[in-house]
Amino acid sequence: MHIQRLLLSLAMAVSTVVGAQTMSTMDAFNAGKLSGDQSHTQGMFNNINTTSGTNNVSGFSTTPPSQSSYWGGQNTILNNLYTGGSGKIAECQGGTSSTNLADQQHCQAVNAIMSTNANMPSNLITNSDPLVLQGKVVTANPESIAGAIDGNYSNCTTSTKPSNPDFTMQTCDDWSKNEAQSCTMGQEVTVDPDFIYRCSETLSTINNGTCSYGAVVQVSTSYNYQCTKSPYEEKIYNCNRTSSITVAPGTTPAYQAYSLGGRWDIPYGRLPNENRSYAISTTMSINPSTYSGSVAFAYRTYFCHSYFDVYVYDPSGAQIGYKRFTGCDTTTTGYVNFPATTSGTYRVHEVAFGGCTGCDATKTYYATFDVAVTPPTYAVTWADGCATLESRAAP
Repeated sequence: MHIQRLLLSLAMAVSTVVGAQTMSTMDAFNAGKLSGDQSHTQGMFNNINTTSGTNNVSGFSTTPPSQSSYWGGQNTILNNLYTGGSGKIAECQGGTSSTNLADQQHCQAVNAIMSTNANMPSNLITNSDPLVLQGKVVTANPESIAGAIDGNYSNCTTSTKPSNPDFTMQTCDDWSKNEAQSCTMGQEVTVDPDFIYRCSETLSTINNGTCSYGAVVQVSTSYNYQCTKSPYEEKIYNCNRTSSITVAPGTTPAYQAYSLGGRWDIPYGRLPNENRSYAISTTMSINPSTYSGSVAFAYRTYFCHSYFDVYVYDPSGAQIGYKRFTGCDTTTTGYVNFPATTSGTYRVHEVAFGGCTGCDATKTYYATFDVAVTPPTYAVTWADGCATLESRAAP
C-alpha cells in the first residue's frame, strides 16, 4: 500500500508541465515518445525512495503492518467482511423486520443474488429433443412434408359457436306509505242504573255488622194502601230552539325568507386563486301555508371533481333535506326542498370538496321561522222559542 502511494506521488511530482503553445501532431508524438524513453524512466525510478515517500505521502512508514491485521486475530479485516456478509444473508432470508423501504429493497437485492444459482434454468432443449429432430427431417425434405399440406389436408373444419347472451342486471325500488293510525286502549265499563250493586261477600269476618243497600220501605200488613190521585191535563206543544254559529278562521303566518350568507371559497393548496370553486350565496325560505321550505344555493365550479353537499336540519336536529351540487366550469343555482311543520330554528350545513387533500371546507347557517297557524274561533247564538212553554210546565 505504501509503495503504491509513493508511485502515485512521484508520478504527480514528475508530470510534465505543458505550455500554452500549440503543438503539431508530430511534435506531440515525439514529445510523448521522448518522455517514455529509458533515461526518463530510469529518472522516475531513481526518485522513488524513502525521502520522497516521507515528503509526499501522508502517513508513510517503512515499518510494514502486522500480518495478523490481514490473516488472523480480532482485527482481521477480511474476517469482519465475511462475518458481516453472512449475517446480512441470514437476516434477509428470514425477512427483514425493518419498515424502512430502503432496507426492504436492500434485502430483496441480497435474496436475488443468493438465489441466482438455485433458480438458473436448465437446458431443456437438447440435440435429441423431438423438436430438433423433427426440424431436421423437415429441413432435409421440405417438399414431401410441408408441401403436402397445400390442398390435401382435410382435417380442418369450420365450426360456429354461439356467443353467450348479454347479461343485464336491473333493479327497482318498492316502498310502502306510512300513515298515522289511532286506536282505543283500556277497558270500557257500562253502568246499569237499575241494578243494585252490592259488595262482594266475605267468607270470614272479624266483627259482626249489618248494612243496607238502597231505600228501606216499611210495609204494614194492616194498612190499606191506595194510589194518590193527581188529575192532570196533558197537552203536547211544539217549540223551536235554534242556534247560529259564527266561525272566525285562524291566521296563517306570512311567507318568510332569509339571506344566510355570501361568497366563501374552497382552499386549493398550490392552485391559483382564479381556479378556486366557491359558494356565491345561500338563501332559505319557508311557506307556512304549504308547510314547505327551500334552500337556494348559488355556486361556481371550475373542475369536474369539485362539489358541494348541502344538509338541512329541523329545530329538533333531525335531517330533513340533502343534495349534492356538482358541475364542470359551471355557475348556477340549485335548490334543496324540505318539509317545514315546526316553528323554531332551522340549520343549514354546507360541505365543499375541491378534489385534493386539504381542499375542503364547511359553513353552517341558522334561521328561525314561525309556521304555527292560529286556531279558528267560534261564537254560538241561541234563539230560544221554548222559554214560554218551559215557564208554564208543572214543577
